[in-house]
Order: sequence, then structure tokens, then C-alpha cells
Amino acid sequence: MTVGSHSDQQLLTQVLISRAKHSPDRVFGLLPKGEVLEDGFSELTYAALNHAVDNLAFWIDQKFGGKVQESDSKKWPTIPYIGPNDVRYTLLTFAAMKTKRRLMLPLPSNAAEGMAKLLQSVGTDTVLAGSTHTGVWEPTRSLLSELNILEIPEVKWLLETDIDVAYPYARSFEEGHKDTIWFLQTSGTTGDPKPINMTHQLFEDLSNHMTISAESPLDRKLGMMECLRDAYQPILVPLSWGAGTVSVTNWPLAAGTTPIFLPTNAPQPMTSEYLKNVMNSTPKGKKNIIMLTPATIRELARDPSSLEAFRAYDSVGYAGAPLDQATGDLISQYTRVQSYIGSTDSGVYPLLLDEPKDWNIHRFYPDLDGFHLQLFDEREQLYELCINRQPDEYRYCFVASDDSVMQVFHTKDLWKPVPGRPEFYTGGGRVDDFVKLASLTKFNGVKIESIIDRDPQIESCIVAGEGRLRPFALIQLRENVEPKLESIWPTIQEVNKSLYAEAELCKELIMFTNPEKPILRTAKGTVSRRKTIEMYESKIEEMYADAVRRGLLKSMVDGANWQGVNGHKT
Repeated sequence: MTVGSHSDQQLLTQVLISRAKHSPDRVFGLLPKGEVLEDGFSELTYAALNHAVDNLAFWIDQKFGGKVQESDSKKWPTIPYIGPNDVRYTLLTFAAMKTKRRLMLPLPSNAAEGMAKLLQSVGTDTVLAGSTHTGVWEPTRSLLSELNILEIPEVKWLLETDIDVAYPYARSFEEGHKDTIWFLQTSGTTGDPKPINMTHQLFEDLSNHMTISAESPLDRKLGMMECLRDAYQPILVPLSWGAGTVSVTNWPLAAGTTPIFLPTNAPQPMTSEYLKNVMNSTPKGKKNIIMLTPATIRELARDPSSLEAFRAYDSVGYAGAPLDQATGDLISQYTRVQSYIGSTDSGVYPLLLDEPKDWNIHRFYPDLDGFHLQLFDEREQLYELCINRQPDEYRYCFVASDDSVMQVFHTKDLWKPVPGRPEFYTGGGRVDDFVKLASLTKFNGVKIESIIDRDPQIESCIVAGEGRLRPFALIQLRENVEPKLESIWPTIQEVNKSLYAEAELCKELIMFTNPEKPILRTAKGTVSRRKTIEMYESKIEEMYADAVRRGLLKSMVDGANWQGVNGHKT
């Protein structure tokens, strides 16, 4: 979607074969020698990688009914796989493409019902697993009695078994640039998981971004691309995640990274102690990067010895959530802090590489891949990052939509200009964080909640009221705290200082939760706003009705803006 032409580009698999032939001893990645980090690591060359891929490709043909003759990749059979965090995720990616099959990487944490629907959506009745993970499929087999579970060969066999000939691969770029690399999956937090078809166009885009950054002037380099370029990278996330599998397939071939695979018994999620050991024990190259979640960075920042370990890295990338200013400022004294913000739906956001001191404010590469800013709230000077549909569009945010003519995708990520710094923006939260009242006044409900949550008497809270004349607050107190409004009112008064008059919280629209019905949370630990509000919907309606009867509000709602409690229709 960016630069380049079909004549000068290669498919992901073509790049692997080319490197195995022309740079056979070039190191692809590092594999653990044993079950602990102290056992050390061995080098995996491109020649050895391609050899193992061919071994696996021949094995797949043998176990899955021979060679696929179909030329239309949309009709190729799908192979779902769940296994330990090892190089077989890489090998399967390439072997599936060589054998004209499509690899699916479901999350092991899926419920059996969701997993069954995922398999049915791609029409497969045979799945693969590592010997340690066959049991993950058993609950699904109880629902799909015909499900066949095959064990993938061990890494040692794939690397060391001799073969007489290379597995043939003759697909051209023109034929294959829309072929599937793998099916990832949606998170399933808002319904059944669904497959996300990731094609060679992803690799095409990443490669083009590397070229764009290399050819751009110093003030227009892409941050993520330059941090990743030719760097050693320990792989810390599960390989069933998109960020994990891209790191051991696409990035090495597009950016020249060297992935460091950890022992398969590494804890997930990783403890801070294990991470510190990773930072100190894994091999280092001329350039080194590490990617962590903000929560992990905060935890490591509390330990002086962990802070020192950051010095071995040229940069630390973070993704998944914002990083607070204090932690980022501290870490930036030891290494560059770089945002890798993006999503499986829309891809990586085109943030530029700026001075290390500017780690928390960002510039965007102008109009790259259709990314641009649209005004969201003039009063607050907030802009939403949006994406224009591009020719030959493949991104999930467009192709998954029922609206085939949708021209603009709204990411719901908000940005605010930095005063006195032209082109620079700072994160302004999410569109979903904001509550729009009947007066059209908007305020950041999540930000207000975070202030209220600081009160030591309060466990959690929700502030909402979409379409209402005034907002309401649902407050969960800590155990053994008596529900007295007077005791928390100073906190509410402090919050009101930051709100417009029409958005201030009033005593009559504050409700305490029932101890038997606490605020609900998602599997990730975040507040489940919609489900909690639905649980208290009748009580919230009664609260507003009482406020109207007492003359505190002119009406419950403004009919033109009313959409139900917090914006969902009743």
C-alpha cells in the first residue's frame, strides 16, 4: 500500500529461500540449549531454518493427504496449531505456505465453545499440537467428536533429519501476495473469537516501511522501524499472539532482527525476576531491543538492579497501554523509550523517531497508509486518529466490516497538540473514555474515575451518563468501609474542579454498589463498564427519576440525544 512495485518485491517465503541459498550462514535467530537461561543459546542459520521448514513441509504432505493441487489460495486447507513457545511457530508459518496450506494460531486460553466455532469457521477437522499441548484441544474434541489431533515432530527431529531434495516452492509475487500467512484471532472479549486473515501484504507493508524509513531524512525516520532494524530481540510474549509470531517470522526478514527464543518453561506472564534474568543473561548483538508492557516496565522500574539492566538495550518498546510519565522519564535515563502503539485491526501507527527526551509526545509520518487526524472535540482540542481506505486494502479494520464501501476507519485513539511544539501530539485517551452529555459537553470519564479511585476508601468506580443532562457515578467501596456520601464528598469536590459546570457530579446522582454485586471486571482485569451498568440499569433509572421528581433535573434526558444508560439502548 505504500511504495515499491511487484517486480522488485518478494514473498515472505521467497526471502527465506533466497537467504538460505545466498547467505546460508547468516544467523536467523538464537535457540535455547536447555531449560534454563544459564544453559546458553545456539545459533540457527537461514540454511538450517529452511532445511527444517522443508522437513516439516514433507511431513505435512504425508500426514494431511498429499500435495495440494489447488491454485486458489482461498480454497487451501487450514491447519490450526497450539504448542509451546518455540521455533516451531516459525517453521510452521513457512511450511504451511510451501505446502499450500493456511496456518491458524488460536489462543490456548479460548473456551471450548469459542474454539469449536473458530475451527468451524475455517472448515477444518484436523489440528496440530506440540506433545505437551495435545490436552489443550481435548475440551474442543468433546464438542467436535470428529476432531483429529496430530502431534507435530520435535524441534530436534526437524533440524537434524536429512532430506535428499529441497521442498519446491514456485509461487510468484503476483500469484501469492494475497496468500494467507496465518489466521490470527480476535481477542474474543466481546463475543466468540473470529479469524483474522493476515496475508503477504502485511510483510509487503513492513518491508516498504523499512525502505521508507531508510530513505527518509533524519527528522522523518519511523520510530519502530529504526529501533528494530538489525537488532537482537528476546521474545517475551506468547507466540500465539500476533505480536509474538510476527516477531519470529516477519520482522527478521523485513527488518533484520535476530529473535532470541527463550526456554519453553519460561513463566507466562513473566515475573519481574525472570525478566531481569533475561535482560542480564541473553546474548547481545551490536544493537539490542526489548519490548515490554507498561505494567512490566513499571514493576522493573522499582528495582535499581533492573534499571541498570536496561543500559544493555538501545531501546525499550512498549505497547498495549499508555506508559505513565514518571516511569517513562526514569527509564529514559537508561535507554530510549519508544511507543509501538498499533493494533491487529489497523497495523502499527506511523510514529516518527524523535529525541529520547520526547518519548511521551509524538509526530506522525504524514499520510502514510492513510493515517490522519480528525477533529474530535474543538473545546478540548482533541483529534482522533483515523485511516483512509487504500488501494488494494487488506487491513482487518476494512475487510472485516459489513460495510464494503467504508472509506474511513476510526481507531478511537485520541491525540492532543502539544503547546509550542508544532507537529507534536500527546495521547488524549480513547473515544470510549468520553461521556457526551445532552448539552453535547464531553468529558473524559475514565480520567475522572482514575482520580476518584485514588481515595483510599474506594475500590473502584464508574462515571457515565451518555445523553443525560448530568453524569452519574457508581462507586464500590473497600471492604468494611461504611457507605457514607459525606466521607467521600471531598474527593468528589476535588474532581468537580476539573469539570465543566454542566458535567459536575452531584450528590443525588452518586450510587454505592451492593456488596453482593461488585463492579465487574474483564479477564484482563479492567473494569467491564457495559456489563456493570446493565447490572445496575434499573437502579440508575430510579435514581434519575427521583432526581427529576425532586426538581433537581428538568427532565431525565434530552430526547434528541437519549440512547439509554451510558449510550446503549434499553
